[in-house]
Amino acid sequence: MSLDAVFISRFLAADPALDADAQALRAALERDLGNRFLVVPMETIPAWPTYNADIYLQSCPPAQYAECSYVVGARGKATWVIAAKVSAGREYGTKNVDIDIVDVGASRSVISFAAEVRPGAEDQFALGVANVLDRIIQGEAELVDIRGERVDDKEAWEAKRAAAKEAAEELSAGEDIDLMVRGMDFSNEMNAELSLSDLEQYEGRDDDTPWERYAMTKAEYVRFRNSGLTVFDWRARAAGRKRTIMIRPGLGFGSGPYKQRFDGRVALDNQTLQPFEVQVFDEIGNGTSVSAMLELGVGINEAIEIGARVQSRTGEHSYYFHNEKVGDPEPLGVVQGNPRGTVQYGGYILYSPLPSYAIRPFGLLAVTSWTGTGIDQVVQGMPAAIAELGPYEAPKMVLMEISPGVEARMSDNLDFWIRASGIVRVAGSKSREYHAGEPGLNTRYVSELTGGTFGGEVSAGVTVRLQPFGAPATSGPRSDEDEWEP
Repeated sequence: MSLDAVFISRFLAADPALDADAQALRAALERDLGNRFLVVPMETIPAWPTYNADIYLQSCPPAQYAECSYVVGARGKATWVIAAKVSAGREYGTKNVDIDIVDVGASRSVISFAAEVRPGAEDQFALGVANVLDRIIQGEAELVDIRGERVDDKEAWEAKRAAAKEAAEELSAGEDIDLMVRGMDFSNEMNAELSLSDLEQYEGRDDDTPWERYAMTKAEYVRFRNSGLTVFDWRARAAGRKRTIMIRPGLGFGSGPYKQRFDGRVALDNQTLQPFEVQVFDEIGNGTSVSAMLELGVGINEAIEIGARVQSRTGEHSYYFHNEKVGDPEPLGVVQGNPRGTVQYGGYILYSPLPSYAIRPFGLLAVTSWTGTGIDQVVQGMPAAIAELGPYEAPKMVLMEISPGVEARMSDNLDFWIRASGIVRVAGSKSREYHAGEPGLNTRYVSELTGGTFGGEVSAGVTVRLQPFGAPATSGPRSDEDEWEP
Protein backbone atom coordinates (compact mmCIF):
# COMPACT_ATOMS: atom_id res chain seq x y z
CA MET A 1 0.00 0.00 0.00
CA SER A 2 1.33 3.43 -0.98
CA LEU A 3 1.51 6.18 1.61
CA ASP A 4 0.66 8.81 -1.01
CA ALA A 5 -2.52 10.66 -0.03
CA VAL A 6 -5.13 10.85 -2.80
CA PHE A 7 -8.17 13.09 -2.88
CA ILE A 8 -10.94 12.05 -5.27
CA SER A 9 -12.96 15.11 -6.04
CA ARG A 10 -16.71 15.04 -6.50
CA PHE A 11 -17.35 13.89 -10.08
CA LEU A 12 -18.99 16.75 -11.93
CA ALA A 13 -22.08 15.73 -13.95
CA ALA A 14 -22.73 17.70 -17.12
CA ASP A 15 -26.46 16.92 -16.72
CA PRO A 16 -28.13 16.74 -13.30
CA ALA A 17 -29.74 13.48 -14.43
CA LEU A 18 -26.27 11.94 -14.58
CA ASP A 19 -25.25 12.95 -11.07
CA ALA A 20 -26.10 9.55 -9.53
CA ASP A 21 -24.08 7.75 -12.20
CA ALA A 22 -21.19 10.19 -11.72
CA GLN A 23 -21.07 9.58 -7.98
CA ALA A 24 -21.32 5.82 -8.54
CA LEU A 25 -18.22 5.98 -10.70
CA ARG A 26 -16.51 8.03 -8.02
CA ALA A 27 -17.47 5.53 -5.32
CA ALA A 28 -16.08 2.65 -7.41
CA LEU A 29 -12.83 4.51 -7.86
CA GLU A 30 -12.65 5.37 -4.16
CA ARG A 31 -13.13 1.69 -3.24
CA ASP A 32 -10.32 0.57 -5.52
CA LEU A 33 -7.93 3.34 -4.51
CA GLY A 34 -8.67 2.69 -0.84
CA ASN A 35 -6.87 -0.64 -1.16
CA ARG A 36 -3.73 0.98 -2.58
CA PHE A 37 -3.45 4.53 -1.26
CA LEU A 38 -4.39 6.75 1.65
CA VAL A 39 -7.66 8.24 0.41
CA VAL A 40 -8.52 11.67 1.83
CA PRO A 41 -12.29 11.64 2.56
CA MET A 42 -14.27 14.71 1.55
CA GLU A 43 -15.54 15.23 5.09
CA THR A 44 -12.00 15.55 6.48
CA ILE A 45 -11.17 18.59 4.34
CA PRO A 46 -11.01 21.68 6.58
CA ALA A 47 -14.03 23.86 5.92
CA TRP A 48 -14.01 27.55 5.05
CA PRO A 49 -15.72 29.95 7.44
CA THR A 50 -19.08 29.83 5.64
CA TYR A 51 -19.03 26.63 3.57
CA ASN A 52 -17.41 23.20 3.33
CA ALA A 53 -15.41 21.53 0.56
CA ASP A 54 -18.43 19.83 -1.01
CA ILE A 55 -20.34 23.12 -1.34
CA TYR A 56 -17.21 24.80 -2.72
CA LEU A 57 -16.94 22.16 -5.45
CA GLN A 58 -20.63 22.31 -6.32
CA SER A 59 -20.39 26.07 -6.77
CA CYS A 60 -17.25 25.92 -8.92
CA PRO A 61 -17.58 26.94 -12.60
CA PRO A 62 -17.23 23.84 -14.80
CA ALA A 63 -14.37 25.40 -16.76
CA GLN A 64 -12.32 25.67 -13.56
CA TYR A 65 -13.33 22.35 -12.01
CA ALA A 66 -9.87 20.78 -12.08
CA GLU A 67 -8.49 23.93 -10.48
CA CYS A 68 -11.15 23.93 -7.77
CA SER A 69 -10.45 20.25 -7.07
CA TYR A 70 -6.78 21.09 -6.72
CA VAL A 71 -7.56 23.84 -4.19
CA VAL A 72 -9.61 21.41 -2.08
CA GLY A 73 -7.01 18.63 -2.33
CA ALA A 74 -4.21 20.98 -1.34
CA ARG A 75 -6.29 22.14 1.62
CA GLY A 76 -6.63 18.50 2.69
CA LYS A 77 -2.85 17.90 2.38
CA ALA A 78 -3.33 15.38 -0.44
CA THR A 79 -0.41 14.39 -2.65
CA TRP A 80 -2.59 13.65 -5.67
CA VAL A 81 -5.99 14.85 -6.82
CA ILE A 82 -8.29 13.12 -9.28
CA ALA A 83 -10.96 15.31 -10.85
CA ALA A 84 -13.52 14.14 -13.40
CA LYS A 85 -16.44 15.38 -15.48
CA VAL A 86 -19.15 12.95 -16.58
CA SER A 87 -21.39 13.36 -19.62
CA ALA A 88 -23.60 11.12 -21.76
CA GLY A 89 -21.77 8.82 -24.18
CA ARG A 90 -22.36 8.21 -27.84
CA GLU A 91 -24.33 5.03 -27.20
CA TYR A 92 -27.27 4.56 -24.88
CA GLY A 93 -26.17 3.95 -21.29
CA THR A 94 -22.51 4.82 -21.86
CA LYS A 95 -20.79 7.61 -20.01
CA ASN A 96 -18.00 9.91 -21.12
CA VAL A 97 -15.56 10.58 -18.28
CA ASP A 98 -12.93 13.34 -18.62
CA ILE A 99 -10.23 12.79 -16.01
CA ASP A 100 -7.42 14.99 -14.71
CA ILE A 101 -4.74 13.60 -12.40
CA VAL A 102 -3.06 16.47 -10.56
CA ASP A 103 0.28 16.45 -8.74
CA VAL A 104 -0.41 18.78 -5.80
CA GLY A 105 3.24 19.31 -4.90
CA ALA A 106 4.07 20.52 -8.39
CA SER A 107 0.68 22.22 -8.81
CA ARG A 108 0.13 20.80 -12.26
CA SER A 109 -2.02 18.28 -14.09
CA VAL A 110 0.16 15.30 -14.96
CA ILE A 111 -2.22 13.80 -17.52
CA SER A 112 -5.70 14.32 -18.86
CA PHE A 113 -7.65 11.64 -20.67
CA ALA A 114 -11.22 10.77 -21.64
CA ALA A 115 -12.84 7.36 -21.24
CA GLU A 116 -16.20 6.09 -22.49
CA VAL A 117 -17.49 3.63 -19.90
CA ARG A 118 -20.18 1.10 -20.81
CA PRO A 119 -22.79 -0.11 -18.27
CA GLY A 120 -21.33 -2.61 -15.81
CA ALA A 121 -17.74 -1.56 -16.46
CA GLU A 122 -17.49 0.79 -13.48
CA ASP A 123 -15.11 -1.46 -11.53
CA GLN A 124 -12.90 -2.00 -14.57
CA PHE A 125 -12.82 1.75 -15.09
CA ALA A 126 -11.81 2.30 -11.44
CA LEU A 127 -9.10 -0.36 -11.71
CA GLY A 128 -7.71 1.23 -14.85
CA VAL A 129 -7.56 4.76 -13.41
CA ALA A 130 -5.91 3.41 -10.25
CA ASN A 131 -3.31 1.68 -12.43
CA VAL A 132 -2.60 4.96 -14.22
CA LEU A 133 -1.98 6.72 -10.91
CA ASP A 134 0.08 3.81 -9.64
CA ARG A 135 2.24 3.89 -12.75
CA ILE A 136 2.86 7.62 -12.35
CA ILE A 137 4.00 7.17 -8.75
CA GLN A 138 6.22 4.19 -9.63
CA GLY A 139 7.86 6.16 -12.43
CA GLU A 140 8.54 9.02 -10.06
CA ALA A 141 10.11 6.71 -7.47
CA GLU A 142 12.31 5.07 -10.11
CA LEU A 143 13.56 8.46 -11.23
CA VAL A 144 14.57 9.39 -7.68
CA ASP A 145 16.16 5.98 -7.03
CA ILE A 146 18.30 6.15 -10.18
CA ARG A 147 19.40 9.77 -9.95
CA GLY A 148 19.56 10.10 -6.17
CA GLU A 149 17.76 13.43 -6.37
CA ARG A 150 15.70 15.17 -8.99
CA VAL A 151 17.77 17.98 -10.40
CA ASP A 152 15.67 18.77 -13.45
CA ASP A 153 11.99 19.42 -12.78
CA LYS A 154 11.13 19.46 -16.45
CA GLU A 155 12.80 16.07 -16.91
CA ALA A 156 10.77 14.76 -13.98
CA TRP A 157 7.59 15.99 -15.62
CA GLU A 158 8.49 14.25 -18.85
CA ALA A 159 9.02 10.99 -16.93
CA LYS A 160 5.67 11.31 -15.17
CA ARG A 161 3.90 12.14 -18.41
CA ALA A 162 5.42 9.18 -20.26
CA ALA A 163 4.48 6.76 -17.48
CA ALA A 164 0.94 8.10 -17.29
CA LYS A 165 0.40 7.95 -21.02
CA GLU A 166 1.70 4.39 -21.22
CA ALA A 167 -0.62 3.26 -18.43
CA ALA A 168 -3.59 5.12 -19.92
CA GLU A 169 -3.01 3.48 -23.28
CA GLU A 170 -3.04 0.09 -21.57
CA LEU A 171 -6.36 1.07 -20.00
CA SER A 172 -7.77 1.82 -23.45
CA ALA A 173 -7.18 -1.79 -24.49
CA GLY A 174 -10.00 -2.96 -22.22
CA GLU A 175 -13.09 -4.37 -23.96
CA ASP A 176 -15.61 -2.33 -21.99
CA ILE A 177 -13.74 0.98 -22.03
CA ASP A 178 -13.15 3.17 -25.07
CA LEU A 179 -10.46 5.61 -24.02
CA MET A 180 -8.82 8.54 -25.80
CA VAL A 181 -5.56 9.72 -24.25
CA ARG A 182 -4.91 13.45 -24.25
CA GLY A 183 -1.38 13.51 -22.90
CA MET A 184 -0.75 16.96 -21.49
CA ASP A 185 2.04 18.52 -23.52
CA PHE A 186 2.45 21.27 -20.91
CA SER A 187 2.05 24.01 -23.49
CA ASN A 188 -0.03 26.90 -22.26
CA GLU A 189 -2.85 26.43 -24.75
CA MET A 190 -5.85 28.73 -24.78
CA ASN A 191 -8.85 28.77 -27.08
CA ALA A 192 -8.74 32.56 -27.08
CA GLU A 193 -6.34 35.13 -25.77
CA LEU A 194 -6.87 36.15 -22.19
CA SER A 195 -7.43 39.81 -21.36
CA LEU A 196 -7.41 41.77 -18.13
CA SER A 197 -11.19 42.02 -18.28
CA ASP A 198 -11.42 38.21 -18.24
CA LEU A 199 -9.87 38.21 -14.76
CA GLU A 200 -12.64 40.29 -13.24
CA GLN A 201 -14.63 37.12 -12.53
CA TYR A 202 -11.98 36.10 -9.96
CA GLU A 203 -12.20 39.31 -7.95
CA GLY A 204 -13.84 38.98 -4.55
CA ARG A 205 -13.48 35.21 -4.28
CA ASP A 206 -12.59 33.70 -0.94
CA ASP A 207 -9.79 31.60 -2.39
CA ASP A 208 -6.69 33.03 -4.00
CA THR A 209 -6.94 34.30 -7.55
CA PRO A 210 -4.92 32.50 -10.28
CA TRP A 211 -2.33 35.28 -10.51
CA GLU A 212 -1.88 35.33 -6.73
CA ARG A 213 -1.17 31.61 -6.69
CA TYR A 214 1.53 32.27 -9.28
CA ALA A 215 2.79 35.30 -7.31
CA MET A 216 2.28 37.42 -10.42
CA THR A 217 0.57 40.67 -11.16
CA LYS A 218 -2.58 40.49 -13.26
CA ALA A 219 -0.78 41.94 -16.25
CA GLU A 220 2.06 39.43 -15.96
CA TYR A 221 -0.42 36.57 -15.59
CA VAL A 222 -2.21 37.63 -18.79
CA ARG A 223 1.06 37.76 -20.69
CA PHE A 224 2.02 34.34 -19.32
CA ARG A 225 -1.29 32.79 -20.31
CA ASN A 226 -1.10 34.25 -23.80
CA SER A 227 2.57 33.38 -24.31
CA GLY A 228 2.08 29.73 -25.24
CA LEU A 229 4.90 28.83 -22.81
CA THR A 230 5.04 26.30 -20.03
CA VAL A 231 5.39 27.66 -16.54
CA PHE A 232 8.93 26.24 -16.51
CA ASP A 233 9.90 28.21 -19.62
CA TRP A 234 8.09 31.32 -18.41
CA ARG A 235 9.90 31.22 -15.08
CA ALA A 236 13.20 30.76 -16.94
CA ARG A 237 12.50 33.85 -19.05
CA ALA A 238 11.35 35.83 -16.02
CA ALA A 239 14.69 34.97 -14.38
CA GLY A 240 16.22 37.16 -17.09
CA ARG A 241 19.96 37.64 -16.70
CA LYS A 242 20.28 35.95 -13.32
CA ARG A 243 23.23 33.52 -13.20
CA THR A 244 23.71 33.97 -16.93
CA ILE A 245 26.88 34.85 -18.82
CA MET A 246 26.36 37.12 -21.82
CA ILE A 247 28.71 37.17 -24.80
CA ARG A 248 27.83 40.17 -26.95
CA PRO A 249 29.63 40.87 -30.24
CA GLY A 250 28.57 43.90 -32.25
CA LEU A 251 29.39 46.45 -34.93
CA GLY A 252 28.97 50.22 -34.70
CA PHE A 253 29.13 53.35 -36.79
CA GLY A 254 29.16 56.95 -35.65
CA SER A 255 31.12 60.09 -35.01
CA GLY A 256 33.13 61.03 -31.98
CA PRO A 257 36.52 62.28 -30.69
CA TYR A 258 38.51 59.75 -32.69
CA LYS A 259 40.10 61.95 -35.40
CA GLN A 260 43.77 62.77 -34.80
CA ARG A 261 45.90 65.53 -36.31
CA PHE A 262 49.65 65.98 -35.84
CA ASP A 263 51.18 69.22 -37.13
CA GLY A 264 54.90 70.01 -36.83
CA ARG A 265 56.48 73.26 -38.08
CA VAL A 266 60.08 74.47 -38.05
CA ALA A 267 61.43 78.01 -38.71
CA LEU A 268 65.12 78.00 -39.69
CA ASP A 269 67.64 80.75 -39.02
CA ASN A 270 68.45 82.55 -42.29
CA GLN A 271 72.19 82.44 -41.77
CA THR A 272 72.90 79.23 -39.84
CA LEU A 273 69.89 77.26 -41.11
CA GLN A 274 69.54 75.89 -37.58
CA PRO A 275 66.12 75.59 -35.96
CA PHE A 276 65.04 78.98 -34.70
CA GLU A 277 61.52 77.98 -33.62
CA VAL A 278 59.81 74.57 -33.46
CA GLN A 279 56.09 74.23 -32.87
CA VAL A 280 54.08 70.98 -32.68
CA PHE A 281 50.36 70.45 -32.20
CA ASP A 282 48.89 67.00 -31.46
CA GLU A 283 45.11 67.25 -31.20
CA ILE A 284 41.85 65.35 -31.39
CA GLY A 285 38.57 66.27 -33.02
CA ASN A 286 35.39 64.61 -34.13
CA GLY A 287 35.44 62.20 -37.05
CA THR A 288 33.54 59.20 -38.35
CA SER A 289 34.43 55.80 -37.00
CA VAL A 290 33.53 52.16 -37.55
CA SER A 291 33.93 49.86 -34.58
CA ALA A 292 33.84 46.18 -33.69
CA MET A 293 33.23 45.27 -30.07
CA LEU A 294 33.00 42.30 -27.78
CA GLU A 295 31.30 42.49 -24.38
CA LEU A 296 31.43 39.79 -21.73
CA GLY A 297 28.92 40.21 -18.92
CA VAL A 298 27.30 38.35 -16.05
CA GLY A 299 23.81 38.83 -14.68
CA ILE A 300 23.70 39.67 -11.00
CA ASN A 301 19.91 39.49 -10.92
CA GLU A 302 17.08 39.20 -13.44
CA ALA A 303 17.47 42.78 -14.69
CA ILE A 304 21.05 43.94 -14.08
CA GLU A 305 24.21 42.85 -15.88
CA ILE A 306 27.77 44.01 -15.34
CA GLY A 307 30.67 43.28 -17.62
CA ALA A 308 33.75 44.29 -19.56
CA ARG A 309 34.18 45.49 -23.13
CA VAL A 310 37.02 45.54 -25.61
CA GLN A 311 36.54 47.53 -28.80
CA SER A 312 38.54 48.18 -31.94
CA ARG A 313 37.64 51.23 -33.97
CA THR A 314 38.89 53.10 -36.98
CA GLY A 315 39.79 56.78 -36.90
CA GLU A 316 41.53 59.10 -39.31
CA HIS A 317 45.09 60.08 -38.40
CA SER A 318 46.53 62.95 -40.48
CA TYR A 319 49.90 64.65 -40.19
CA TYR A 320 51.80 67.55 -41.75
CA PHE A 321 55.41 68.77 -41.49
CA HIS A 322 56.45 72.26 -42.63
CA ASN A 323 59.88 73.94 -42.95
CA GLU A 324 60.53 77.60 -43.75
CA LYS A 325 63.07 80.33 -43.07
CA VAL A 326 62.45 83.19 -40.70
CA GLY A 327 60.90 86.02 -42.68
CA ASP A 328 60.60 83.87 -45.81
CA PRO A 329 57.20 82.13 -45.88
CA GLU A 330 56.84 78.84 -47.73
CA PRO A 331 53.58 77.73 -49.34
CA LEU A 332 51.77 75.07 -47.34
CA GLY A 333 51.97 71.53 -48.65
CA VAL A 334 49.54 68.60 -48.66
CA VAL A 335 48.32 67.07 -45.42
CA GLN A 336 48.97 63.30 -45.32
CA GLY A 337 46.83 60.74 -43.54
CA ASN A 338 44.79 57.57 -43.58
CA PRO A 339 42.48 55.58 -41.29
CA ARG A 340 44.18 53.88 -38.38
CA GLY A 341 42.99 51.31 -35.89
CA THR A 342 42.66 52.20 -32.22
CA VAL A 343 41.73 50.28 -29.09
CA GLN A 344 39.11 51.02 -26.47
CA TYR A 345 38.34 48.98 -23.34
CA GLY A 346 36.43 49.35 -20.09
CA GLY A 347 33.41 48.24 -18.11
CA TYR A 348 29.66 48.68 -18.24
CA ILE A 349 26.42 48.13 -16.37
CA LEU A 350 23.22 47.25 -18.20
CA TYR A 351 19.65 47.43 -16.91
CA SER A 352 16.75 45.67 -18.65
CA PRO A 353 13.55 45.91 -16.56
CA LEU A 354 11.21 43.56 -18.49
CA PRO A 355 12.99 40.18 -18.68
CA SER A 356 9.92 38.13 -19.63
CA TYR A 357 9.07 40.25 -22.68
CA ALA A 358 10.17 39.03 -26.11
CA ILE A 359 11.15 42.60 -27.06
CA ARG A 360 12.74 44.47 -24.18
CA PRO A 361 14.13 47.98 -23.68
CA PHE A 362 17.42 48.39 -21.89
CA GLY A 363 19.82 51.07 -20.79
CA LEU A 364 23.61 50.81 -20.68
CA LEU A 365 26.19 52.95 -18.92
CA ALA A 366 29.82 52.37 -19.89
CA VAL A 367 33.13 53.95 -18.94
CA THR A 368 35.97 53.15 -21.33
CA SER A 369 39.57 54.13 -21.96
CA TRP A 370 40.51 55.02 -25.53
CA THR A 371 44.07 55.01 -26.78
CA GLY A 372 44.88 56.68 -30.09
CA THR A 373 47.81 56.18 -32.45
CA GLY A 374 51.22 57.69 -31.74
CA ILE A 375 52.90 59.62 -34.55
CA ASP A 376 55.85 57.22 -34.46
CA GLN A 377 53.44 54.43 -35.46
CA VAL A 378 52.37 56.44 -38.48
CA VAL A 379 55.55 58.14 -39.73
CA GLN A 380 59.04 56.76 -39.99
CA GLY A 381 61.79 59.37 -40.14
CA MET A 382 60.12 62.66 -39.18
CA PRO A 383 62.22 65.88 -39.31
CA ALA A 384 65.00 65.84 -36.74
CA ALA A 385 64.02 69.13 -35.07
CA ILE A 386 60.51 67.85 -34.54
CA ALA A 387 61.67 64.42 -33.36
CA GLU A 388 63.97 66.02 -30.78
CA LEU A 389 61.05 67.92 -29.28
CA GLY A 390 59.36 64.60 -28.44
CA PRO A 391 58.73 61.95 -27.38
CA TYR A 392 55.10 62.08 -28.45
CA GLU A 393 52.86 59.64 -26.61
CA ALA A 394 49.70 58.31 -28.11
CA PRO A 395 46.70 60.36 -26.92
CA LYS A 396 44.46 58.85 -24.27
CA MET A 397 40.93 59.66 -23.16
CA VAL A 398 38.33 58.37 -20.74
CA LEU A 399 34.88 58.28 -22.31
CA MET A 400 31.48 57.83 -20.73
CA GLU A 401 28.71 56.32 -22.81
CA ILE A 402 24.95 56.33 -22.17
CA SER A 403 23.05 53.98 -24.45
CA PRO A 404 19.30 53.33 -24.63
CA GLY A 405 18.50 50.28 -26.72
CA VAL A 406 16.21 47.40 -27.51
CA GLU A 407 16.86 43.66 -27.53
CA ALA A 408 14.67 41.00 -29.11
CA ARG A 409 14.63 37.30 -28.26
CA MET A 410 15.55 35.12 -31.25
CA SER A 411 15.77 31.88 -29.26
CA ASP A 412 16.26 30.82 -25.66
CA ASN A 413 19.99 31.48 -25.92
CA LEU A 414 20.23 34.19 -28.57
CA ASP A 415 19.07 37.83 -28.65
CA PHE A 416 19.39 40.55 -31.26
CA TRP A 417 20.14 44.03 -29.94
CA ILE A 418 20.47 47.56 -31.25
CA ARG A 419 21.34 50.74 -29.34
CA ALA A 420 22.10 54.41 -29.84
CA SER A 421 24.96 55.75 -27.75
CA GLY A 422 25.69 59.27 -26.54
CA ILE A 423 29.42 59.69 -25.81
CA VAL A 424 31.22 62.34 -23.77
CA ARG A 425 34.92 62.78 -22.99
CA VAL A 426 35.35 62.99 -19.22
CA ALA A 427 39.15 62.88 -18.94
CA GLY A 428 42.12 63.43 -21.22
CA SER A 429 43.20 66.47 -23.19
CA LYS A 430 42.02 66.97 -26.75
CA SER A 431 44.99 69.22 -27.65
CA ARG A 432 48.68 69.15 -26.74
CA GLU A 433 51.24 71.76 -27.80
CA TYR A 434 55.02 71.42 -27.85
CA HIS A 435 57.24 74.49 -28.41
CA ALA A 436 60.92 75.41 -28.51
CA GLY A 437 62.85 78.55 -29.52
CA GLU A 438 61.88 82.15 -30.17
CA PRO A 439 58.98 83.31 -32.37
CA GLY A 440 60.01 83.09 -36.01
CA LEU A 441 57.34 81.11 -37.85
CA ASN A 442 55.67 82.97 -40.64
CA THR A 443 52.78 80.49 -40.96
CA ARG A 444 51.40 79.14 -37.75
CA TYR A 445 49.06 76.19 -37.35
CA VAL A 446 45.37 77.00 -37.04
CA SER A 447 43.26 74.07 -35.85
CA GLU A 448 41.01 72.59 -38.49
CA LEU A 449 39.37 70.04 -36.21
CA THR A 450 36.00 70.51 -34.56
CA GLY A 451 34.42 68.90 -31.53
CA GLY A 452 36.49 66.50 -29.51
CA THR A 453 34.19 66.31 -26.50
CA PHE A 454 30.89 64.74 -27.57
CA GLY A 455 29.98 61.97 -29.98
CA GLY A 456 27.36 59.43 -30.91
CA GLU A 457 27.18 55.93 -32.32
CA VAL A 458 24.61 53.38 -33.45
CA SER A 459 25.58 49.76 -32.90
CA ALA A 460 23.92 46.38 -33.28
CA GLY A 461 24.74 42.73 -32.73
CA VAL A 462 23.68 39.57 -30.94
CA THR A 463 23.86 38.32 -27.38
CA VAL A 464 24.70 34.69 -26.69
CA ARG A 465 23.43 33.51 -23.29
CA LEU A 466 25.25 30.77 -21.39
CA GLN A 467 24.47 29.23 -18.00
CA PRO A 468 27.56 27.24 -16.98
CA PHE A 469 26.56 27.46 -13.31
CA GLY A 470 23.10 26.04 -13.94
CA ALA A 471 19.83 27.80 -14.60
CA PRO A 472 18.06 29.62 -11.76
CA ALA A 473 15.38 27.63 -9.99
CA THR A 474 12.20 27.95 -12.03
CA SER A 475 9.73 25.60 -10.35
CA GLY A 476 7.76 25.66 -7.17
CA PRO A 477 5.78 28.49 -5.59
CA ARG A 478 7.06 32.04 -5.75
CA SER A 479 5.17 32.86 -2.56
CA ASP A 480 3.82 30.99 0.43
CA GLU A 481 0.86 29.84 -1.65
CA ASP A 482 0.81 26.87 -4.01
CA GLU A 483 0.78 27.45 -7.74
CA TRP A 484 -1.53 25.85 -10.22
CA GLU A 485 -1.42 25.29 -13.94
CA PRO A 486 -4.53 23.68 -15.43
